[in-house]
Amino acid sequence: MISKYCKQFGLTLLLFLSFLSAAIPQKSWDFGGKKFNVGVSAPLKVSFNSGSLASKAFLGRVGGIAFAQIAEPFDNIKGEYISISYNKYKKDGKRFMVNIGNDKFYPKVYDWQLVPIAKFADSEFHACVSLTENYGETSYHTAFQNTLIGLRLFHADIFLTDIETFKKLPAFDGEVVLGEGELNNVSSSFETSKDKIDSLMRAYLFEFNSWIIHDDSSKIQFGIKNDKFIIIGEPYYHFWASDHSLEDSVIILKDMNKAFQESTEDIYNLNNDVYNATQNTMRYAAFFRYIKNNNPDSWNRFLKRIDKVEIKPKVETPNN
Repeated sequence: MISKYCKQFGLTLLLFLSFLSAAIPQKSWDFGGKKFNVGVSAPLKVSFNSGSLASKAFLGRVGGIAFAQIAEPFDNIKGEYISISYNKYKKDGKRFMVNIGNDKFYPKVYDWQLVPIAKFADSEFHACVSLTENYGETSYHTAFQNTLIGLRLFHADIFLTDIETFKKLPAFDGEVVLGEGELNNVSSSFETSKDKIDSLMRAYLFEFNSWIIHDDSSKIQFGIKNDKFIIIGEPYYHFWASDHSLEDSVIILKDMNKAFQESTEDIYNLNNDVYNATQNTMRYAAFFRYIKNNNPDSWNRFLKRIDKVEIKPKVETPNN
């Protein structure tokens, strides 16, 4: 009899929980009226190797963002001792230190970006975020899952699908969540830049299947300029289409890719905060990989210092 009652109770409880789950509204991010629910997805574990941008197998798995480059120092600092450090007792934005020779620099990079990017750079995988066709399930590198910078990378990935809808940062429960250093403004050049990018998209409308934001053709360098530590290099779009006549092959749209590579300023004007987060992810990941390869002792000490850092603000990333 006990077994029978237990089964009945278990079934009743299951039905009640299902009803309760259906009755509770799904949490979501609101991008200009388009909503994306939050949730956890399978981790994105994809590496970016030479030739990946011509591989249908790779492009089909990462319809999003992937950064794999290793930065190089400016010629005038090659041979200098270069290390990094982190001091949790300093003000956010001043905790990260770069040492080049006898000089110390404190680039303004905040924890909400610094920590996830460092953990991303330390892994063997290069894909940051991938959104499947028709806004299906979104996958993130584990370093970016449920982080604000992961949300910004998601935003960068979907931007070109509807520039007007996605021009502003999203709201959660009616509130826009900002990280330190973000301005949340619409550029005065937005309309002009939007028209240029829209025109490019229309010109190639029937030629591409998808795109990926990458650093494969970007020359990423770091060094000292005007007594400041800088990293240079830009992320680029790569548009491609399936070649149905040849299995597992792609058509690379060179003219379209070149046109977008020459439109960096206009892409930046679509949303400064989103572009800056994407650019910083690419630049600092490349710089961190240089440190990891050339000064592993400094790298490992740095990782230990940031391991328990609490990243604020806390967010849940969109899943679909």
